[in-house]
Amino acid sequence: MDKESRIALIIAQAAMLNAEIAMAQAENQYRERCGHQVAYGGDEMQAIIERYAPVLGYNEVILALRD
Repeated sequence: MDKESRIALIIAQAAMLNAEIAMAQAENQYRERCGHQVAYGGDEMQAIIERYAPVLGYNEVILALRD
């Protein structure tokens, strides 16, 4: 995979992570308005973030951007 493709992968994965976190936040807000317990607590949010660590972790991004 060339450098441009690696950058595109990082951007796409970051967008997916942001979308997934936004979905979890929206679900929590909806459940709170309905008087239910939140579905995504700290552990669940961390699990979402950790799923993207193989591509978006600090070391992985630095390695991907090296020539």
